[in-house]
Amino acid sequence: MEVAPYYNPLFPKRDGYNIETLDVHDTDSLRKTAEGDPYIDDPGQIENVNHVGSAVDLVDVVDGPFDYIASSHNFEHLPNPIRFLQGVTSVLKPGGQLVMTLPDFPRTFDAFRSPTLISDWLEAFEQSRERPTDKQVFEFHSYACRPSRGNLARPLHAELMNDITEQWRNWHGTGYRDVHCSTFCPASFELLILEGQALGLINLTLETVTPANEIEFYVRLRNIPPQIGDVASRRQKSMHRVQQEVRQNWPIEDRIVDRLRQMKAGIKKRVA
Repeated sequence: MEVAPYYNPLFPKRDGYNIETLDVHDTDSLRKTAEGDPYIDDPGQIENVNHVGSAVDLVDVVDGPFDYIASSHNFEHLPNPIRFLQGVTSVLKPGGQLVMTLPDFPRTFDAFRSPTLISDWLEAFEQSRERPTDKQVFEFHSYACRPSRGNLARPLHAELMNDITEQWRNWHGTGYRDVHCSTFCPASFELLILEGQALGLINLTLETVTPANEIEFYVRLRNIPPQIGDVASRRQKSMHRVQQEVRQNWPIEDRIVDRLRQMKAGIKKRVA
């Protein structure tokens, strides 16, 4: 099963893949939306949706069991990631796989935001959240940025896209407002899964997290109970890696820090 493939499925039915699709909108609604999308040449290419409903309510929408669940740039939109992952555990076969493509937030228009913490996921889970909060909508739009020199991999060159006062006026919106509810880099995603496992809320094993490739990275989780090990040590190592990964995307700052270190070493040498 593929979650919300819209017009660009990873595993197209027309290519012979034996796959079902899930989307919050039905086929006709997606094709109508696509008619006004300048990036879509032929709305008729959007394939039929098998299951209509939210991925957060996966266990209530589909029966399964499935061998694979695929998701590309959808997971970060989910208002309740833990509930989705628990649904995956229920509808995947034992040993089945969840494969996802995720945005590396420091290299995207989320570059000015901070990585999501497990407390954010826990709050959403405890509240049985079904839509993004006003706070998440505000953060998504008020911190959104675009590259000023053609490369978002260098966030110091990025420019804000929206006016913060306008976003404040729109704080209390109506209806479902689609935004990135979560932001992560490879290390912070691994940390979120580890902490969810340690709390007994995520019962999937994280097998693969690739390094970021331009703006995204790939993960694979398998439906087998995780072997957690020394949680404290693993958390600390992951947190250090999060700092390193985020900092790697600020190359000018790194050079300044390195230069200051060189100056400090030179001063110490002269004093000695």
